[in-house]
Amino acid sequence: MSQKPKNRTQNLVAKGSKTEIQEVEAQAPPRRSPRKLLSRSPAPIGLTSISDEENSDAFDSSSEAHAVQKSSSRKRQSGNIGQSTPKKRKPSTPSKRSKSNTPTTPSQNPEYDDAAFSTVKKRQVGYEPPSVYAHLAPLTDIIGPNLLLLFIGTNPGISTATAGHAYAYPQNKFWKIVHESGITPYQFKPQEDRKLLDYSCGNTNLVDRPTPSVAQLSAKELTAGVPGLDEKVRVWRPEVVCIVGKMIWDSIRKVKYGKPGKGEVFKYGWQEGMRMGEVKGKDGWEGAKVFVAYSTSCISALPLYPVKLELLTQIGDWIKARRREIAQDTVAEDGTSS
Repeated sequence: MSQKPKNRTQNLVAKGSKTEIQEVEAQAPPRRSPRKLLSRSPAPIGLTSISDEENSDAFDSSSEAHAVQKSSSRKRQSGNIGQSTPKKRKPSTPSKRSKSNTPTTPSQNPEYDDAAFSTVKKRQVGYEPPSVYAHLAPLTDIIGPNLLLLFIGTNPGISTATAGHAYAYPQNKFWKIVHESGITPYQFKPQEDRKLLDYSCGNTNLVDRPTPSVAQLSAKELTAGVPGLDEKVRVWRPEVVCIVGKMIWDSIRKVKYGKPGKGEVFKYGWQEGMRMGEVKGKDGWEGAKVFVAYSTSCISALPLYPVKLELLTQIGDWIKARRREIAQDTVAEDGTSS
């Protein structure tokens, strides 16, 4: 069987007309390279695009049909250009790359102040030796006999060490939450920190030296501070120690009791069966009860403030009840003595 011709040229060849083949090839438009075809924008159906018009000289100019089509395409093409609307760009989405949550500049780290940052400029966050902040004095403990409650923090921040008063950074919620939980009758200013003693409360830290954040402390420093802290509790014998932050308790527990057992779940609040400052022997002391509260630092955003307040209110209710008991005992003693 004879194959069918694939196009018109082969059809003419099959008929044997050489003259007609030459006429058809002369009228056919020149072939364009694939690169040009890809670069030009598509034209409306039945019309030539602008790049088509630039190459239209390849057609037979004597053809009236082509001249009419060329003229009409220019008019319609110019109308389409004026009516075209730009494509709307999709709004850019923020990068999903993880960013470090650890602040490195004064605007990012609330524990930096201008004076300290002028001395320590843009250091990498991480351990830094004591010599870096040796110009800052340690914070004096607020401690004494007959304490009902002793707060334990991690270490002084830059603002606290500069001011010489506990929790001096304005955004720290310590003084606010201590008042609203019922521990103090009003919200103390940092300069009034020693008034805690008037309400049978005190304050100390696990590590003495100041740093902008806990990141500048080593794990060895945190664990090394536990024996001294335990001895401090043993000497002054507060009834309860309130640990302001779980990380502090993690270090204390690791040294005193070892790592948590398998399946053991930590819970904030009272740590049943665990004490600090125990004294063994004939004149022994069972030690201070342990309560773990949330950190009051503004860097610790979660949980939200109402949750932190609800937890510390347990201590507020306890200390108010103990003050009433002491007041009643005092009145009873005075009545007996008289």
